[in-house]
Amino acid sequence: MSDVQVAAPEATVVTLNPIRKAIADRMVLSKTTIPHAYVMMDIDMTAALQFREAYNAGGHGNAEGMRISVNDLVMKAAALALRQVPALNATFDDGAVTLHSEVNVGVVVAIENDEGILVPVIPQTDAKTLAEISGEVRAKAELARKKRLRARDSMGGTFTISNVGMFGATYLIAVVQPPQVGILGVGAVTKVPAVDGDQVVVKSMMGVALSFDHRAVDGAVAAKFVAAMAGFLQQPEQMVT
Repeated sequence: MSDVQVAAPEATVVTLNPIRKAIADRMVLSKTTIPHAYVMMDIDMTAALQFREAYNAGGHGNAEGMRISVNDLVMKAAALALRQVPALNATFDDGAVTLHSEVNVGVVVAIENDEGILVPVIPQTDAKTLAEISGEVRAKAELARKKRLRARDSMGGTFTISNVGMFGATYLIAVVQPPQVGILGVGAVTKVPAVDGDQVVVKSMMGVALSFDHRAVDGAVAAKFVAAMAGFLQQPEQMVT
């Protein structure tokens, strides 16, 4: 047996950059001061995928030939659901809940080289068309990835969506972004066996998880929001404005 000792590789210490430090501070604030609760649902995306294919081919009034993503549909559906369940379109501060008149949905974007995240906000998301949401998200996400997003483009958010579906993850239990009271984690759309009546069929399902501040919102209200959002995705023609 050899007596040669192999030295273990030295550990690498990475000092937090300013963005990562700010994220760390906010996450500690959130998890230590906000009583999180969660509602999860698997949403049938069959109709949404068919709608997206037809829309991207020029249907459903898409005369400009814009292309939309699944995330664009999720953002529009969430924004419309926030109109129906305004308790989630809110912030909690100083022991009071503020219900906001505008629906401004933020979307989490990973910065290049895994340096952190930024959250561009789409003002009045519920009033924008799918094409407008798609164009604005793409433009702001590109700036965010390169750390060129203007500060004002991250302000005024009333709700946040974090989508990890592009990485193949099926669920994300996200951390509430204070002072907001809700954040939606979105997973990949996957084909799974599902029961339809007395038949087992293959369906395209998407897992979502709503994390919410239980001081401001109860579970029944949170579940109503998720169900409302699912309703729009399952009848996507309602989202064409």
